[in-house]
Amino acid sequence: MEYGYRPKMLVYENLKNDSVLRDFHRRFRVMERVVFFPVDYVMPQAPVFGFPAGDAVSDSLYQLKAGLDMLALDRNTGLEVTGQVYGRLSKKLTSFLSTDDDDPVSVYKAKVQAEVGWNWINSKFYHGYYKERDIKLGTDIAKARQRLDDGRADMDAWADSLEQHWNHVIAGVMLCHVRNLDVLNEAYQMMLEQDRITSGQLLDVMNEKMQLEFQLAQFYAKDSIAPREELVWLKPEAIAIDTVSLRQQVAANNPQNLLNKLKIAQLDNNAKLLSYIATMRLTPFARWSTYLTSQDKISNNVDFGVRFTFPLWNATKHQKASIEVQKEILRDENSTYTDNVMTHCRMNIDAVRRLNQAIAVEYRHLTQLKKYLAMRQNTYAKNQGRYSYIDRLLEYNQYLKSMERLYTQMKERSLSLIQIQRLANVPNVHSFVTTTPIL
Repeated sequence: MEYGYRPKMLVYENLKNDSVLRDFHRRFRVMERVVFFPVDYVMPQAPVFGFPAGDAVSDSLYQLKAGLDMLALDRNTGLEVTGQVYGRLSKKLTSFLSTDDDDPVSVYKAKVQAEVGWNWINSKFYHGYYKERDIKLGTDIAKARQRLDDGRADMDAWADSLEQHWNHVIAGVMLCHVRNLDVLNEAYQMMLEQDRITSGQLLDVMNEKMQLEFQLAQFYAKDSIAPREELVWLKPEAIAIDTVSLRQQVAANNPQNLLNKLKIAQLDNNAKLLSYIATMRLTPFARWSTYLTSQDKISNNVDFGVRFTFPLWNATKHQKASIEVQKEILRDENSTYTDNVMTHCRMNIDAVRRLNQAIAVEYRHLTQLKKYLAMRQNTYAKNQGRYSYIDRLLEYNQYLKSMERLYTQMKERSLSLIQIQRLANVPNVHSFVTTTPIL
């Protein structure tokens, strides 16, 4: 299997003093360049999350659904047509039930009626504003439910992307370290062949080299871009988390809380639609009637009136009371949810605070080591060939180890911060985070 990073040889044969010295000088030139002239690198800034904007396809579908619901409501004018057609049985068969005289007006063989009524209570004209708002709120709630986890998914993707950026930076440090260990490995093997050192010193270098190469292999899998031998200078900052602002952001902007607020708004709207009148049917109508009389004549007439139905019960009071209870449940759920989020965030907040301290200490170590290397560089320049090449390379390795620790801690802090934002699911990390320079 191939990997983005391929280790060099671990065991060498027939090593020559001149070739080892050339490798030392090459490493010194590389280290002077990467330590004192690091490359520019801009670590990506956290984007703003929260309710995602959504993709065009899903948005258009929701808009289409809302538009169709609005069109259906707009066409509900309340007008309705009813009709009936029936005929009477023979008078001989119904004489024991019928009391009609042989009157051409009241007695008929068949009847056809057609009626146009206006059921205005169940139309768009009665509480039309609240019915339209119910459609809008229903659409918003459906979108919120679908996208509730989208913010977390986006933050997971952002965390993975940011981790890759940090891995690239840290791998550059590791690669410089490994290349230095390659040269030390050569030198120790040559010295071991000459019985100038013990095998323990060589094994320590080989073990350190193998551990670094194992980490590099984890950073860079088969399809990854191979790391470059370079150092990046990223000046750390202290991160302060305002827990009061964080709690306010969770309460105001967390998608779960926003979803519950939409549900509360929908319940408020539903309460407006509840009334005793809404359970009634009060329908003005115009009716056309055609009769076939007993004398086989056609008789027509037109009637106007009001048809009504009044329920003998009224549950509106209890239904509105039930809505108030549901709203209180949602409010309590929001409060409880906010408390739970803050509880889960607290571990990561504590981790950020601990890492702040560790980063500040390691940053001071690194700056002091860089000053030491600059001072030693002048000394080595004045004493060419009269110093220990191994010690000089080990000094650079100490600097690389410090930089690796610093960037690893900064990476862990960044991921902890994203985890806080993921748990809180707030739209803007900068709303509760401030940074200050580390002096």
